[in-house]
Amino acid sequence: PQLGVQVLWCFIGPNSAPYMLHLGMGHALATLNNVAGPITGFFTGPIVGATSDACTSKYGRRRPVILSGLIATWVAGMLFASAEHIFSGDAAVFFAAPMYWIMDVTINILQTPHRALVADLASDEQQVPMQVVFVFFMAVGNFLGFSIMQIYDVPVEHMLE
Repeated sequence: PQLGVQVLWCFIGPNSAPYMLHLGMGHALATLNNVAGPITGFFTGPIVGATSDACTSKYGRRRPVILSGLIATWVAGMLFASAEHIFSGDAAVFFAAPMYWIMDVTINILQTPHRALVADLASDEQQVPMQVVFVFFMAVGNFLGFSIMQIYDVPVEHMLE
C-alpha cells in the first residue's frame, strides 16, 4: 500500500493547483491550497499514531487504521475528483477545496501506521534495513508517479477532456 500512497502523493501534488484553476479558483488560492499536506500531516500523524498504538483489534494495532485510511482516501479522492460533476459553477470550488484537505488527512491516516507496522514487526537487528526498504518503496512510488505523468505533455489538460 505504501507504494500506491507515494504514487498518489506524486500525482496529486503538481496536479491539484491546475485542477483548482480549472474549477475557477484564483491562482494564489489554488497554489496556497497545497499547504494542506504539511499542515494536516503535522496534526494527523501524532493523532493517528496514538490511536493505532491504542487499538486493540483482533486484526492488530495497525491494520484496522490502514484499512480505514484506505477506504477514506478512496471516498475523499472520488469526491474531490468529481467535484465539477457533482456541483456546478462556484459550488464545485467550494466543495473541492475542503475535499482536498480532507483527502490529505485521509492519506496521512493511511500512511502513518505503515512505518509503525515496520517497527512493530521487525526485530531490533532488522529495524534499519526494513526502514531502508520502506524508503525504497517510497522512492519507487515517486518514480512511478512521475513516470505516469510523463505519458502526456500536460497531464492535467488530458484529465480535463
